[in-house]
Amino acid sequence: MSVKILWEKQGLVIKYHSEIQTQEVIDTLLNLTGDYRFEDCQYIISDTSEGKRGDISMEDTDKLVAISRVVAKFNPHIYVAHILSADEEINAISGLYKMMVEDQTEWIIEFFDTEETARQWLAKHLH
Repeated sequence: MSVKILWEKQGLVIKYHSEIQTQEVIDTLLNLTGDYRFEDCQYIISDTSEGKRGDISMEDTDKLVAISRVVAKFNPHIYVAHILSADEEINAISGLYKMMVEDQTEWIIEFFDTEETARQWLAKHLH
């Protein structure tokens, strides 16, 4: 499995390792809705810095956005700090996802090069 979820006091970190597979991303998003901690989650750090493109593609973006809209109904006010990959195609998919999700939910998504800068941004916005 190329996805690891780490729950923290106010949020969670999703780390993608090796090849990122579409179904794993979908399963990860859907599993959040079944976890009682998600209702109080204030942030998600989505870390693709160690990820490589598996079967995920631009065509999958619509599907991922549709699922994110459903997940956002369980917790509409989340800050998403996305740590970029060295893989430009993953970053392009992430950019399209950000644009579409922010247009269709109240989630706020920003991109970062490191977890440290992502956490600094989150610290400015969390209560």
